[in-house]
Parts: sequence; structure tokens; C-alpha cells
Amino acid sequence: MNRKELLQTIRVQRKFVSNTMTYEIPQQLEYKEKIVFGLTFSQLLDAIIFLPIALAFLLKPSFGWPVRISLAFIPCVIKVWYEER
Repeated sequence: MNRKELLQTIRVQRKFVSNTMTYEIPQQLEYKEKIVFGLTFSQLLDAIIFLPIALAFLLKPSFGWPVRISLAFIPCVIKVWYEER
């Protein structure tokens, strides 16, 4: 086998090896579709439930601002506590 044939054989083998490389794809891939404003469906549902409650506590009572802000944190804390469980 001369040098030219040897180089040709090496190129063919290299091309074959590079085209047959495989990659392992993890089985636990999970894609969550973004619905609106970059939120997933569950995040959007949580916002629809808890945001009006927090805003009602913040804007409706006739208490002072510190009490309003404290009351508005209650639904937020409940949501975070519920999400962590």
C-alpha cells in the first residue's frame, strides 16, 4: 500500500468514526411550555389565584401602610410555603 492509499484509508476511517458518534440523551428531560410572560401554566395559575388576594389586602383596607404591607405578605408566604412542600 503506497502513501496515497494509506492517507485515503485514514481519511475514510476518520470520517466514518466522526459520523457514527452517539450522544446519550437523559431520560428525565422535562419541557415546560411557557404560556404568558415567560410563566408556565402552574405559575400562571398561582399568580391568578394569589395576586388578587395580595392586591386586595394591599389596596382595600383602611389601615396604615405597614399593616397593609404585612397583610399582603400573608398570601405570598402561603404560596411559598405551599410550593416548598
